[in-house]
Amino acid sequence: MTAPPDLADPANLPFDYDDARDEWLVMPVTLDQIGNAPFLDQRMGVGPDDAQRVRGDVVAVHADAWPGAPSAFLFHTAFCGSTLLARALHAPPGAVALKEPVVLTTLTRLSLAHSTHVDALLRRALALLGRAWSADGGVLVKPTNLVNRLMPQILASAPESRAILLYASLREFLVSCFKKLPEAEVAVRWMAQVLIRDTRLQRELGLRGDEPFNLVESCVLTYYAQLEIYADALERDDGDRLRTLDMRAMLAQPAAAVAACATWLRLPAALEGLDARVANEFARDSKQSARAFDSGIREREKAELETRYGPVIEQALEWSRNAVEPFARVPRDWKALDI
Repeated sequence: MTAPPDLADPANLPFDYDDARDEWLVMPVTLDQIGNAPFLDQRMGVGPDDAQRVRGDVVAVHADAWPGAPSAFLFHTAFCGSTLLARALHAPPGAVALKEPVVLTTLTRLSLAHSTHVDALLRRALALLGRAWSADGGVLVKPTNLVNRLMPQILASAPESRAILLYASLREFLVSCFKKLPEAEVAVRWMAQVLIRDTRLQRELGLRGDEPFNLVESCVLTYYAQLEIYADALERDDGDRLRTLDMRAMLAQPAAAVAACATWLRLPAALEGLDARVANEFARDSKQSARAFDSGIREREKAELETRYGPVIEQALEWSRNAVEPFARVPRDWKALDI
């Protein structure tokens, strides 16, 4: 019989949660796997069959007894350099960046059904994700942007944590979405379905939330639903735990921006060897690390995409100005990170 995984060991990752069976899928991982994979999903070279199933009551006993949680979070509006930033902050074992854990996405899907036990599950997931890899180490969690809808619960479950809210402009978001076509179209449509749900924007626009939005509608609604979440979080930030970062500022001064993030997030280990790590990460594709991708390549691709999709982008911006922005809630005080 296989021995149960040691739930005190951060190398046993809460890979996913099976709600139908109330079981956690716990996966043994290495720091190399965590660092090399773009996301903590099948791109680590593993899948659900590689995990051990642990009963929910067993996880509850362990996780509910731990006061710990991730020390830092990186929230983002998608396609704005968050994976790049997380890689640049990953300096194990003192600073370990967990990029888009599947389990948080699963709990987000459960929240759409207004499941009554999501908050308890979320606290347990964060307790498991937050286990440090060294005595004085910290853990940064970068959820997928779908998890933004759970931001209030996450921040409440990790009251000692700090967070960066990374974002880009609507134009930049549109360009990035179009860059990833056709593969990204289903994902973007799903983003809109998830993130518009239960927002003030949904109510103001009179949307059910399950409409078959087209691609342009999906992009614009996704973007402004996320800004509403940001606005609410920033307004409620009585503990001064949040800072925002514009992607353009990060790309203009990579080393300074990463250093400012490491300092704000209280990840001192990420400051060690920072210049070399930033130079390496910002010179390659964050999703395909063998591919060179520096600022020059990025700007050329952006220019080509704006030429190719220019008319559609302008139509999308006009529709947004007329139909969405009058009803959108955006941050009044952005609390920008001081770089």
